[in-house]
Amino acid sequence: YMGSAIIFSPLELFLVLTAVGWIGRGIIRRKFEFFTGVLFGPVILFTVSICLGLLYGLGTGGDVNIALWESRPIFYLFLVMILTSNLIETREHVNQFMWVIMTALFVEGIIGAEYFFVVLHGSLIGVEAITEHSAAIHMNSLFVLILTAWLFQASWPKRLVLPLMALPVIITYLATQRRAAYLTLFIAIAFMVLALYKENRKLFWLIMPTLFISILGYVAIFWNSGSAIAMPVQAIRSVIAPSEGSADDLSNVYRILENANVSFTIHATPITGVGFGKKFFINVPMPDISFFVWWEYIVHNSIMWIWMKAGLLGFLSMMLLVGRSIMVGSKVTWRMPDPDTKAIAMTATLYIVMHFTYAYVDMSWDSQSMLYLGVVFGLLNGLERIVAKPVSVRSKRWPWQPDPAPVPVFVSAEQSYE
Repeated sequence: YMGSAIIFSPLELFLVLTAVGWIGRGIIRRKFEFFTGVLFGPVILFTVSICLGLLYGLGTGGDVNIALWESRPIFYLFLVMILTSNLIETREHVNQFMWVIMTALFVEGIIGAEYFFVVLHGSLIGVEAITEHSAAIHMNSLFVLILTAWLFQASWPKRLVLPLMALPVIITYLATQRRAAYLTLFIAIAFMVLALYKENRKLFWLIMPTLFISILGYVAIFWNSGSAIAMPVQAIRSVIAPSEGSADDLSNVYRILENANVSFTIHATPITGVGFGKKFFINVPMPDISFFVWWEYIVHNSIMWIWMKAGLLGFLSMMLLVGRSIMVGSKVTWRMPDPDTKAIAMTATLYIVMHFTYAYVDMSWDSQSMLYLGVVFGLLNGLERIVAKPVSVRSKRWPWQPDPAPVPVFVSAEQSYE
């Protein structure tokens, strides 16, 4: 990572070629359409702030190669959002795209489960994780989509096939042992409970008392357990009451010391930040984790890391982007005309909530997360435009087939007031 060679990843080549193909198609057709949407401004502002942080860091002595490795995944966010907003054009595209994402998570789950059972022989002793840390947040979106599909009574393939796909993913998810991911999933479920109250109050009061008592019983029974099934409970315990001297306790201590140094760095350079390619200031000694090559550049608190690197503008533009995207997602979810797009919109919105909650306690500006986040921003940015397009009803293939059901029509905000 710290060599002098310039490296282009296959992902970057793919994104560039996709963008070139999109632009080339518009030129050939002599009709180039560029959709911006409501999230275009916040994403542009955030990207500009990252550029300024990069220029400031390089202009004040930052290492060029390190600066580029720190910041380059964040630039994926902008490009992927633009591509998603403009290339996903129909409801079928949205559904197919989500199936591709869920299938990718399913494959990751199979690989992780195979590694857990074959290589590790079902034992996690001495193993911290079997995937990238942020992979657990991506897996959360599969679990959320399953729940939202049932919440809104989406198509049967989503309600039946997705739970089957989740089986190997659950094994990998638990073996990854990311307590922050468990907590963010609980937060997403809490929001879905509120959605259930809004969508079906009778069902809410039918299942919630029993579910609440069951959860309390589960927590009480497995509070002191070290088994795999107790991992979600241990995630809560590690935050509320970590055992003294445990790995979680030591991890919490490191984060506290690291946050103190982050705070010191921000107070030293509150407007500009230190810039990309430069080390943060270590005022409080921390345990040695030099095995992590980026330990002097990237910190666990990814929210404050933006302020530390890109300054006040970077932090404020990030908060604007997060807040605006959640507002857009919340509005879009309840205005979707059919259950499938409604489930996808809520999943996308809750993924943003989960990602940035997770970002507060762990590193999250990696390539995979920025790719996924860019897709989510792009979907929410263009979903109303997509469902507003007229949809043709498929004709019957055989005379004895029932007439196809009409496609739910999207009603814009302006039309709803007429």
